[in-house]
Amino acid sequence: MEDVRSIFASMSGYWWVVVLLLMLIGWKQILWFFGVIIIPDNMIGLVTKKFVLWGANKDLPLGKIVALKGEAGDQVDTLASGVHYGLWPWQYTVANQQLVIIPENFIGVVESRDGQPLSDGNIIGKHVDCDMFQNARAFLEGGGQRGPQAMVIPEGSYRINTLLFRVSNEIITDIKKDQIGVVEALGGSPIPNGRVLAKHVDCNTFQDAHGFLAGGGERGPQLPQNPKTP
Repeated sequence: MEDVRSIFASMSGYWWVVVLLLMLIGWKQILWFFGVIIIPDNMIGLVTKKFVLWGANKDLPLGKIVALKGEAGDQVDTLASGVHYGLWPWQYTVANQQLVIIPENFIGVVESRDGQPLSDGNIIGKHVDCDMFQNARAFLEGGGQRGPQAMVIPEGSYRINTLLFRVSNEIITDIKKDQIGVVEALGGSPIPNGRVLAKHVDCNTFQDAHGFLAGGGERGPQLPQNPKTP
């Protein structure tokens, strides 16, 4: 019995070692409990607010799924890499999200889950300057529309809020030397009666969907475009 007591007595002098070990093992959980969030360099933080107790902006407006004014729900603004404070775990959930990667020989096709409704007859959202969809707030405040987007993303790494945008990688269209590409537009103005082919619109050989739509591009089979001719 004496031996057992002496062992516990000797161990009690090293309680701080046990505490230090626990802190080393669970330091992330400790910081999380005190509202400190660390976002690694190759990620962004997706923020969801669980509740708002008071104020004019407690709940999301009808039909909206992303919060612009701090309402409860998925937040429009993401967290950049680094250390962030005041994100108390009982009010916020923060998920680390890998950057959106568009590989070589692919483009990123974007669909927005929130925004203004598409105009009658349109199936593609209008262009909004939003830094390749990396500024979700600019997209929504600039009148971005819900649904597939005209602008595509070239290869590279992007800090995109995937709570708002879905991005799918699509392989670049490759027209071989002995082939031609026949194009049919799914969006645009209707072709006037008496024509079966849409009018020509300068749109960088159909690579600029925004230019096509802004230039009055018409829905349906397209006239051929030669990139070598003006």
